[in-house]
Amino acid sequence: MDFNGRVALVTGGGRGIGRATALGLARGGADVIVNYLRDCDSANEVVEIIRSSGRKAVSVQADVGSQPEVEALFAQVDSSFGKLDILVNNAALGGPKPLEEIDLDFWDRILRTNLTGPFLCTQAAAKRMIPRRYGRIVNLSSLAGVRGGDMNSAYTASKAGLMGFTKSAARYLGKHNITVNCVSPGPIETEFSRQLPEHMRANVAKLSALGHAGTPEDAADAILFFASDLSRHVTGQMILADGGIEMPSSERERFEVQSCGRTRSFEYGRMGRFWAGIVGPLRCLPTPGRARVMPKGEDGYGKSDAREQRSRSVCRDAQFPGGRPCFPEPRDRCRSDPGSHRNP
Repeated sequence: MDFNGRVALVTGGGRGIGRATALGLARGGADVIVNYLRDCDSANEVVEIIRSSGRKAVSVQADVGSQPEVEALFAQVDSSFGKLDILVNNAALGGPKPLEEIDLDFWDRILRTNLTGPFLCTQAAAKRMIPRRYGRIVNLSSLAGVRGGDMNSAYTASKAGLMGFTKSAARYLGKHNITVNCVSPGPIETEFSRQLPEHMRANVAKLSALGHAGTPEDAADAILFFASDLSRHVTGQMILADGGIEMPSSERERFEVQSCGRTRSFEYGRMGRFWAGIVGPLRCLPTPGRARVMPKGEDGYGKSDAREQRSRSVCRDAQFPGGRPCFPEPRDRCRSDPGSHRNP
């Protein structure tokens, strides 16, 4: 893609998707400002790679959730390059935490970085783009923002909010020839994920219709499309770079994971497999949904599997109004009160 003559700012540009995006912009001919919060070495490494390719680059430390620091960041952009054509709001914080354990400090910190940060940077960028009647703004949301996650309420709220902000900003800035779009990556291979046990990484791979987790470059390529003039007539849109995870699927299968010293047997669809296979082993969680703890039998399934199937057969004869089958939950109430059971 052609970015010759463009100046781009990538927040959180020292590692992962931000790094891949900054390097991709430079390959296309852009000069790049690499923002970072703590990891100065990684940001400077990206800058050196870009400079070695013949493009200009600087690294600037700033907390995007702080208005004074954002103002200082954009002042550095002005003094170093004199303009800004492309903004990639990539910087983010996250981490699993049960809803009842989230305190206000944790909530505020996540929302301040993931939602207030893009607002402050977009506002500052717009002031520079509007007079020149040109701009490309790309926000990084997440698959969690699309469908939610039971162990990351703050992160999910921030990323869902960012998608709403994208549409609002796109409507407002469109008349100035500025596009605002959003990329929502699914599971991505990162330094952290590569340290996970192989069976946990395999569970992630099974989620994807492509059979593997994404790479930072997979997400960066979607970002580069929105940052380029190839997307000149596209605004207010979101691309899911998730390998097909979010596609509707009726697939349900039984699988087992080790959690809290026990083997847990699950019957779930794709995203259930994700949370059971990834979050479950990391934290001792109650078994969610229909998951049942069943000792593994010789056939590879739980010893109570045959009993469960008999119960399901009996329960299928009971009908909800409208002829929909019920499934037992709990199993021993199915015959006596079918109308009380949950209909999946």
